[in-house]
Formats: sequence, structure tokens, C-alpha cells
Amino acid sequence: MTGQQSGDGQLRVTIGQPGSRASALASPAVNASCTVNRITVNRFSECERVTVHLDVVRVVNGRPVIEGTPDFSVKHQMTLKTNSAKWREKFTISKAATTGQGRGVAVKFSATSGGGTRATVHFQQGHTLDSAASGSVDYKTAAIVPKKINPKAKTSYGYTFTKAGYSPASVSYASAVYRCDNYYGSTRAS
Repeated sequence: MTGQQSGDGQLRVTIGQPGSRASALASPAVNASCTVNRITVNRFSECERVTVHLDVVRVVNGRPVIEGTPDFSVKHQMTLKTNSAKWREKFTISKAATTGQGRGVAVKFSATSGGGTRATVHFQQGHTLDSAASGSVDYKTAAIVPKKINPKAKTSYGYTFTKAGYSPASVSYASAVYRCDNYYGSTRAS
């Protein structure tokens, strides 16, 4: 058969700048200031800024053709509480810089935690990357008996991207490690 044949479209996602190998390294710091593609932590707070690149791809004559791209960043800010096993994280998704067919990509966000901690997401699911958005994650750890320390945990952030006419793409990454304890008789997160 001759001529152009179009196949299904697809979305491909990369954490960090296209073609780079971004790392999410944890490094202690006196002040938790955000640096792109790095987790910065101190005793009770964490700041993480991650860049995300998507390719909007259509298969033409058996070959993938990039029709457009959206690029955006996500900034997470978590501060633990010294006297409570409940705390909140705020996150912001920037407006995407787009090319070609990169507009109209929708995102769903999830967060899961371990170590006896439950994460509840507050976000407008299905928000398009054509504008900025913010949300939060509420964390709660069940009562901890005195002198007990819960296992260390981290949050796994998950993203699912969709666009009409293209198969979806997903990506995830993790926060720095945190834990909740009741070593001194009052529940705390650290």
C-alpha cells in the first residue's frame, strides 16, 4: 500500500529535561529551597521541583512522528509537624510550555504513602496543562503508642496524562524519606 497511513497516537513522558538523566537526589540543607530536579530537605521540611516533558506522537507510515510537546514543572512543599501525626503538603503544576499539538493534555494526580501513613489528594483531576494548577495532599498516621517509631516512608507521586485520540502515558517519582514516631510520648512526624 502506498501513501500516508496514520496509526494511533500516543503520549510519551520523561522526568527532567528531554534527553537528560535527571536525578532526584536527597540532600540535607539548613533551609529547604527548591532546585530543579532535586529534593532538598531539612529536619522537618522538604521541597522538590521536578520537570516533566511529554511528546505527543502519531505513527505515520510505521514511524513515530512528534506532533507537539508540553513541558512543565511541579513544585512540592511538605512541612512535618513536631507534635502531630497529621500534616499537609502543597504542590503546584506550572502552565505547560507547548509546541504543535502539545495543548489540551489533561493530567490526573495521585499520591500514596507507606509506613502506616495515609495520603489524601485534593486536586482538580483532569485539569489540562494549558494553565497552572495547585493542590494539596493531607497526611494522617494512626495513633502511635509511646516509645514506638513507625517504619520510614515516602510518598509516591503518580501522573496519568490523556489527550483525545492518543493513548495515555503515566509516570511516577518519590519524595524524600520521612517517618512518624512517639518516642517521647507525643506523636510527631519527622
